[in-house]
Amino acid sequence: FGGAPIPMPLSSVAYARGINDKTTAFGSLHTTALLFGVIQTDIGICRDLYSHPAGFGISVNPVLNIAVDTWEGNKKLWPELSLNAYQSLYQKKLLLYAGSSTWFELASKRAHGETQPNRALFHAQLGLQYQRKKFSYTLEGKYLGMGLPTQPNVVDYIGLQNKGALGIYLGLTRRF
Repeated sequence: FGGAPIPMPLSSVAYARGINDKTTAFGSLHTTALLFGVIQTDIGICRDLYSHPAGFGISVNPVLNIAVDTWEGNKKLWPELSLNAYQSLYQKKLLLYAGSSTWFELASKRAHGETQPNRALFHAQLGLQYQRKKFSYTLEGKYLGMGLPTQPNVVDYIGLQNKGALGIYLGLTRRF
């Protein structure tokens, strides 16, 4: 591809259900990982901490990220905590949000017995969601692993000054 970046398509399906006006529970299955024999899921809640009638709010997302390798039986658990600020615009048809999240690495060793140098992985996100009656469309940009060197690596991630990885996420939501 002449040195052009090659996107790494990742897919997942998720289900969310409101518990009350301030809390939504969700879970997902990462379908791309499943194609490679890894059962990977995210299970968590989105809790509204503050909301103003003008559409501004702050939410928190505690999440458990779980992966199980069906071939070798390896298991991983990464707790995650996200904090987001959001603003509803145009009679709640658009939702602009920004925030940060942290994945916590619980294992002291990486693959091949290497020492785990980073116990917390920081991310920043900025997104826009267009909401219709039954469907919502999301465009999100993320800076993953902020400040962590990405060279050398198996995958050549595109980051800022060879640190972290930039991601673009597209989402489609169907409400029932």
